[in-house]
Amino acid sequence: MSTSVITIENVPVVVDMPAVAKKLGIKPGQTKLEKKLEKLADIVVEKARPRGVVKVCSLKEVDAEHVEVDGVTMTSALLPEKMAGLSRVFTFLATEGVELLEWAETLESNLDLVFAGRLREAVCKQYQALLEQKICEQFDIPIVSCVQPGSLPAWPIEEQRQLFKVMGSLASDAGITLLPSCLMRPAYSVSGIYFQTEKKYYNCMLCPREGCPNRKAKSTVI
Repeated sequence: MSTSVITIENVPVVVDMPAVAKKLGIKPGQTKLEKKLEKLADIVVEKARPRGVVKVCSLKEVDAEHVEVDGVTMTSALLPEKMAGLSRVFTFLATEGVELLEWAETLESNLDLVFAGRLREAVCKQYQALLEQKICEQFDIPIVSCVQPGSLPAWPIEEQRQLFKVMGSLASDAGITLLPSCLMRPAYSVSGIYFQTEKKYYNCMLCPREGCPNRKAKSTVI
């Protein structure tokens, strides 16, 4: 494997049960719901085979609306602004894995599907966090920030096609397929670009959506 590629797999899945329960609105003492969630979590931990991959890429600023990442042109005013002065970025993919997707497709109860969705999301986020940690450790970078196509109008979901061009066969190796809609399969997969910053940037800062359960920072546009 090329030194420009980092892969993470076979790291045991750890589910933050209180955090998942909170997102689902399960309150302490709701024993029946707690037990159902625990049962599903046990299955997820057993079946999950998540994967994560990072590609170290060259960056070239073209103009105020375009950058080239490993020679692939990406269109967005957000990228030249946030990545100004950089010559290197880290494109990435992380996924729950097809094993969890196939298991979830066998569920019939709506409640099971909702609970399983939050657990699958947690698995994917764990592996994304591992990728971020690995980038910082391996390249001795104190802080990295992330942009993801489709998270903001400033970098629309259609830019997934360009990102997948950069990733090449690494996407299929990880079991991820880009659909015609530019969404990914398995559904609980994430993609984007990490880049070095002096201060942490979150897309949430430019998103006006109130009450988002995944918000990491206050919006500056509300």
